[in-house]
Amino acid sequence: MDAAERDAVLLYEAIRGTGSKCDRALIGILCTRTSAQLFLIKQAYYTMFSETLENHISGVDTCAADFHKVLFHTHILLPLFSRFFGHEI
Repeated sequence: MDAAERDAVLLYEAIRGTGSKCDRALIGILCTRTSAQLFLIKQAYYTMFSETLENHISGVDTCAADFHKVLFHTHILLPLFSRFFGHEI
């Protein structure tokens, strides 16, 4: 298992769970990876779970769903926009 696959599994488990430990796992992965690493993680996530990371995060139906949506918008979408602007956000 490579680093992207490991992170994909950790994200999957964190999204399915609840509580501060899961939130810390999400923050720890999504806030410390580069755009290139996030791209590889998203590819591994789709390959392993047959669902995009974005869809899984946006489909979370728990009290922490708003928190997950903030993570989705700030750390999944912004790296994609950085390509348009030509720099890392």
